[in-house]
Amino acid sequence: MEIYQLKTFVAVAEEAHLTRAAERLNTSQPAVSAHIKALEETLGTALFHRTPKGMVLTDEGKVLKASAEAILEATRAMELQAQKLRRELTGDLRIGLNSDPSGLKVAPFATWLKNRHPGVHLSYHQSISGKILLDLKAGVIDGGFYYGSCPHHEISGLFLKEIDLVIAGPAAWADRIKGVSWHAIASLPWVGFPPHCPYNEALTPLMQHGGIRPGTAMLSDNESTISTMVQSGIGLSIMLRDEALKAEESGTLAVWDGEDLTLPLSFGYAKKRKNEPVIQAALEGIAEVFRKSG
Repeated sequence: MEIYQLKTFVAVAEEAHLTRAAERLNTSQPAVSAHIKALEETLGTALFHRTPKGMVLTDEGKVLKASAEAILEATRAMELQAQKLRRELTGDLRIGLNSDPSGLKVAPFATWLKNRHPGVHLSYHQSISGKILLDLKAGVIDGGFYYGSCPHHEISGLFLKEIDLVIAGPAAWADRIKGVSWHAIASLPWVGFPPHCPYNEALTPLMQHGGIRPGTAMLSDNESTISTMVQSGIGLSIMLRDEALKAEESGTLAVWDGEDLTLPLSFGYAKKRKNEPVIQAALEGIAEVFRKSG
């Protein structure tokens, strides 16, 4: 029995799907299948029922999953103890980015980490807030930036600052946007957001105040895609204030001069990992570079 087999077992049990487990573990689906088969042969029992909809734990698998989790937790505890015994902090730090890297201070933090903890290998992964929170729960990444509130009790967040947002539309719509009410804005076509997108949270005060929700011409939860669609004339949307004002100055967007919107920006991590040295280093460095930037 190998530790990597137990990690694969737990990942498949949580994802209930071989392909999703492979993506989470950054390996191939045949490798995941081989790990499970080898573990089942070692233990002498079937761990999963293979169904058309995915992988379902057997009764034996449910019992053994708890044992596997306990072994993995003990292994991590031993690794942490070894880290504390070493003078130099080492390990991997995988951070999810939900927005433009410059706004998230990725270069200053990388410099800070290199100077303070050169033995830590840092990697950045571009994503979106909702996916980052799910990846933190699954252990795919170690930390990540997200907008808005966090619906997952397993995740803690270090508040960094309030992000200023605006509602912007195509430059050709300036006469339809400037000086009008929320009711008029909401009646126009929108590039909307899926339910999990935090931009919905930013709109809540306006919807409560005006009693109307915008209709959507299309959906997107990617900032660059939203910007492209708005500039192309698809509809209005929420955008980062600084970026939208720059685009307005260049003549590619028009910004609504109504109510300002905000969302909190936080750095998330799994609560159970708070005391790990690498997580502590990340929290210290992220807090310092944002504090220095004002």
